[in-house]
Amino acid sequence: MGVMKMNKQVIYNQLARCIKSLDDFHESDTYLTLCLSTDSGHTRIAAEIALIISYTRPFSGNQESIKGVPSSLPGKLLKTLNSTEFTLHSVILKEYRNKLVAHSELSHINPQTTISQNGAHLSTGYKQTRCLLTNADLFILNKIISKIRKETINYSSILKDRLPDGNYEVNNAYKKSS
Repeated sequence: MGVMKMNKQVIYNQLARCIKSLDDFHESDTYLTLCLSTDSGHTRIAAEIALIISYTRPFSGNQESIKGVPSSLPGKLLKTLNSTEFTLHSVILKEYRNKLVAHSELSHINPQTTISQNGAHLSTGYKQTRCLLTNADLFILNKIISKIRKETINYSSILKDRLPDGNYEVNNAYKKSS
C-alpha cells in the first residue's frame, strides 16, 4: 500500500511500528556490543539470545496486539541489503529465532530414547551447543542493523510528512483472543 493512499490513522499506526522497531534496533545494538565484548561463554550465549529476539522482533510477523498497527516492518526496508546480508538476516529470523530461540523444532535437536529395566528415558542434545553467530556474523549484523535503521528512519520521515499537525494515538482496541 503506497503512503499516498493511506488514511492518517493507518499512516500513524505504521509510524508507530517504525518507532517501536527503532527501539528494538537500539536494544539489539546493546546486546551485539555485549556479545563482542564478553569473555564469558554463558554471558555471550545469553546476550546472543537477547540479540536474536530484539533484532527479529520487527520482522517476526506476530499477531497484532493492537488493532491496526502492523506486526512487521515493510519488506521494502530490506532492499539495501546485499546477498550476504540478506542471507544472514534470513537465517537469523527463520532458523535461529523461529526454530531455536522462540520454538523447539525437532530439526535442531537430536532426541534419543533409552529403554532399560528402570523405564524409558528421553534425552535431547542440541546440534548447536555453542554460540550461533560468529564474530564475523556479528560484524555483518551490525552493518545490517545500521542499514535497516537508516531505511526505517527515512520511511518514518516520509510517513511523518504525510500527517497533518495534531496529536495521534495508536488505536488501542485490542483484539479479542479466540
